[in-house]
Amino acid sequence: MRGRLRLEPMEAMDVSLLTSRRRQWPCCCTASRTCVAPGCCCSASLRPRPRWLDTLRSPLMVLCFAAATLGFVVVGMQELFPLFAANKRNGLGLEPSELGEAIAPMGITLMLWPLVIPTLVKRIAPIGVFRLGAALFLIINAVLPEMRRVSEHPPSLWACLMAFSLIRSIAGTSTFIAINIILNNLLKSGHGVGFFNGLNDSFLALGKGLAPATTGAIYAATAQGHADSASGLPYPLDVHLPFYIVSLLSTVGLALSFGFRPRAHK
Repeated sequence: MRGRLRLEPMEAMDVSLLTSRRRQWPCCCTASRTCVAPGCCCSASLRPRPRWLDTLRSPLMVLCFAAATLGFVVVGMQELFPLFAANKRNGLGLEPSELGEAIAPMGITLMLWPLVIPTLVKRIAPIGVFRLGAALFLIINAVLPEMRRVSEHPPSLWACLMAFSLIRSIAGTSTFIAINIILNNLLKSGHGVGFFNGLNDSFLALGKGLAPATTGAIYAATAQGHADSASGLPYPLDVHLPFYIVSLLSTVGLALSFGFRPRAHK
């Protein structure tokens, strides 16, 4: 009929025309990563990531890495403090009896601070308690070498030592109690509780096992001579270096805490 356009069915279209235009169609991939356009292949960026990468980035593995980091920090401090405190040339020059008195306040904190943790968890959540402990570790490790400046003034030195022992004990207790609470919050479904608790303890033991030899060797290499003498190393490669390394690891543990699931904040 005149004035009307005759429409041909799809079956009647020339197959060669479709073939010639196939390369011009854009790539369109669905959520299931299957191509829906003729001659189109999904790009490599849309391929599934390896499972091991997803496992390493999971909140439970991030928590295990944080536990290993903080375990290294705690044992590293336990190794460094007596060496630094008893060093008469580059440390505080304390006698063995004075060293025992300096760490005595830790016993009081270890008995009393766990009674404060439940109230603290209700106010700032377990993740807040963990971050509090990591931040305290960061500060006291960076400040500890500077106590040499007051080593000639016993009242100021002992005030600093008492504060250091109290803060160190509070940080350690807060951190490890918070790790256990967060781990159990992430495993509320009940699947893999025993496995991940064991894995977390293994990572913690790994960090604690590496700390003594590492920090002790670094301290022995950097504490030779005064920083202003010909045989000494310049700042910060002198006696400050091992403490700054431990402080940096505390920062790493603090940063890892931002990889936990929201459930860890409850």
